[in-house]
Amino acid sequence: MVGGTAPEALARVRERFPKLFLLVPGYGAQGARGKDVAPAFRDGNGAVIAASRFVIGAHRGKPDPERRFPKYAREAVEEMREDILGCIRS
Repeated sequence: MVGGTAPEALARVRERFPKLFLLVPGYGAQGARGKDVAPAFRDGNGAVIAASRFVIGAHRGKPDPERRFPKYAREAVEEMREDILGCIRS
């Protein structure tokens, strides 16, 4: 496990363990974004990016949050996916 809010440490771990599958918490609510977690992905090896609060809090401040929670959570996941893919593909 390597925090997504520490991209330099993440890059060092990936360099030392190029084939290790990583758990990377910290996306979203804790401040990490795609550019921060991108070092976890290299040569087809990857990671699980944890973003619990980012996803479960996506409904806050939006219309009809209780009824539309699934929609807002899905949108948060899609946003996260596009952010990360955009950073690892560039």
